[in-house]
Amino acid sequence: MTVDKNNSKHIIADEGKVFQKKSDGFIYGKEIYLGYTYYIGGKKLDEPHLEVVEDFEEIDAPQEEK
Repeated sequence: MTVDKNNSKHIIADEGKVFQKKSDGFIYGKEIYLGYTYYIGGKKLDEPHLEVVEDFEEIDAPQEEK
């Protein structure tokens, strides 16, 4: 994983990897801009959560169907 030198809220997955949110398993793709989330696991939060790198994990990119 690489953190953008010009914007610490922009993270980029390694080659062949994508980001998956740990809390609900949603696959986001190769790049993410961290920000506030208002829902976790389909449930509305009382207060927004400021996302951090630790909220995500890198997984192997799924193979696209032909």
